[in-house]
Amino acid sequence: MKLLADECVARAIVGRLRADGHDVEWIDETAKSAMDIPVLNRATSLHVPLLTEDLDFGRYIFGGTHIPPAEGGIQFRLGRLSLVQRVEVISRFFQQHEPIDLAGYFVTIDDADSYRFKPFP
Repeated sequence: MKLLADECVARAIVGRLRADGHDVEWIDETAKSAMDIPVLNRATSLHVPLLTEDLDFGRYIFGGTHIPPAEGGIQFRLGRLSLVQRVEVISRFFQQHEPIDLAGYFVTIDDADSYRFKPFP
């Protein structure tokens, strides 16, 4: 799967997704310190899901101020887990879901067993 990872996504997560065979563009490598709106616009123009830990993307999308990437958005909120555990949870999520599963949804990953799919407005 092709993905755009916001710069807040840990290097270990990006590395694991790449090792799992995903094509991940990481903002930390390609546009370090980019503001949120250009990142959101990049995901939309590339036609890829956006992976982030940043809560602001949900506000932009559901606040009606910006068009979401049709291919989906994935936000993870796993701060209570160790980095190793976060890597495993996110890797497992992408092993279980195809791009078609994500299209048109903002997905929140809360813990190892909780994925919430909210349709875009």
